[in-house]
Formats: sequence, structure tokens, C-alpha cells
Amino acid sequence: MPVGTSRVALWLMPTPRHREQIRAVIEGLAATYSSYGHQVPVFEPHATLCTGTLPDGDLAELSSQVDAFCARQRQVVLAASKGSIPRQRKGRWSQFLFIPFGMDGVPPEMRDIAALRSAFPVLRDPSLATDAETGEVMPHVSLLYHDGPSDFPGIASEVGRNYVLPDPVVFDEVQVVMPRSGDWRDILSGQGPASSWDAVHTRSLAQATETAANTSPGPRAR
Repeated sequence: MPVGTSRVALWLMPTPRHREQIRAVIEGLAATYSSYGHQVPVFEPHATLCTGTLPDGDLAELSSQVDAFCARQRQVVLAASKGSIPRQRKGRWSQFLFIPFGMDGVPPEMRDIAALRSAFPVLRDPSLATDAETGEVMPHVSLLYHDGPSDFPGIASEVGRNYVLPDPVVFDEVQVVMPRSGDWRDILSGQGPASSWDAVHTRSLAQATETAANTSPGPRAR
């Protein structure tokens, strides 16, 4: 990372109702699988809009660009990819267990690097959320971060049996998040996001139309 810059991510945050439902899964899995002698972290539910680096002192400029994006972007509604909840990437700590979404409803800035750079020109080396194995754009919400010796066999089936996840998921905020030490992997310490990641700016997306709001269903058992 260049001197004078900080790592940064822009997160889409679920509505309070959906955030609570997804957080229940994250907390439940952390409580269950931390018993294996490896602390599994708890973190805020989110879908990464992008990551990049930010020149020191340019947080106000990025916040202004985020505010402009939120002013023109209505709530984002993403449905899970058919037959793929949840998905696991063994050996990929940040995508160890996650919900992948289809591309319908994904904002241009979340699927196209040119649109991303146009919306947030202050970011250096901006990157889209991609599949760690294929490199393809893949909007997703992580359920468990893990970098320990076990791959927790059967965990994906357990989520399907024991938890209810919202589908689709409605997102109504953008957060700007930075790793406190500059290293995203610090979350794996098990101390929680409050000690490793900082949300430095939050902005609500424009209100959805009445039609969109009325057609956003609640949770569906899987």
C-alpha cells in the first residue's frame, strides 16, 4: 500500500430488519464454531460495494462522493443466486461462507469498474467485489470469516437447517469502513469489528418508491 494512503471499503448495509436477521446467523455460527479452539469473529452484515485505497486527508472528499451516490441511488434489492445458499470458499478467509446474489438490481458502480471510478474518483486502485476463485463480479453477504485449521464440514447444510435468511435482501445505507491497523485480516483476531474496523461515514440511500417498498418481501425459510 502506498505511503500516505489508507485501505477503505464502501459497504451496502441491509435494512434494520434484514440486518438483524443476518446478524443472528453470524452470531450463531460464531458461538458454535468458536468452540473448536479458534475464535470466529462477529461482524456487521454487509455487501461490499467496492474496496480501494484513500489518500490521507481525503476522507471528507470521499464522504461527499458517497453522499452524492446515495442521493441518486434508491434502495438496493438483491436476490440470492438460485440453488447457492450458502456457498463456501475453503481457504478464502473473507469468503469462507457467504450468500451470493444474482446481478439483477445491482447498481452500475457495483458491477462496472468504469462506473465505479466515475462515482468515486478519489479512490485509488478501486476494486469490485469478486469471487475469490473465479475473479468474476459477485455481490455477496458473508456469514462467517475463518482462517483456522478446520474447514467445518457440513456448515453450509447447518445454516439451511437451523436459520432463516431474508431473500431478497434490501439495502438502505452505505458505510465507509477502514481497518484500524490497515489490515482487514485483523478481524480474525476474534476481538470484533469495534477493535479492528471503523465505520467512519454512513449515509442513507434515497427512499425506495412505494411500489418497490411494497414488493420487498420478508424472510423466507430455506
